[in-house]
Amino acid sequence: MKHAPRFYRVTDDVFVWHAFDPECNTDCSSTALRTPQGYVLIDPIQLEEQALDNLMGDAKITAIVLTNGNHQRASLYEKQRIEVTVFAP
Repeated sequence: MKHAPRFYRVTDDVFVWHAFDPECNTDCSSTALRTPQGYVLIDPIQLEEQALDNLMGDAKITAIVLTNGNHQRASLYEKQRIEVTVFAP
């Protein structure tokens, strides 16, 4: 799957991004929730580095939540990159 090129601001604290995955022939989406402690990523797919830097700023990712057993996507990459807890079914 290609990295998503950009994210979209839904509210001041909610962001989404998406990319087409030819393996499953569907558009996959991800959500980031900004909390006082940092960001919680939900079902993450990878954002291009510049877009991720623009989203995160000085904040950090505090957790990853998977809502489905087949939504692993970029969670293992992020877990290795930043050593974050992944909550999964």
